[in-house]
Amino acid sequence: MGPDIKEAEQLASIDGDLTFSVMPLKPHTQEVARYLHEKGREIMLHLPMQGAPGFDPGEGAIYRGMPPE
Repeated sequence: MGPDIKEAEQLASIDGDLTFSVMPLKPHTQEVARYLHEKGREIMLHLPMQGAPGFDPGEGAIYRGMPPE
């Protein structure tokens, strides 16, 4: 979740135990996370990570060998 708030609004209306995953650095990530939190929904961070050689996981990804900062 994160590119569009409308998807979050639609899915949050489902009556069931759902956990939502938000992607960092997307246009509406913070807005979506706040909205879902206010609705009492469980939220996880979907953090892109280093994958296969030559694969670009996207902006904000973490890589093996990065300094902790």
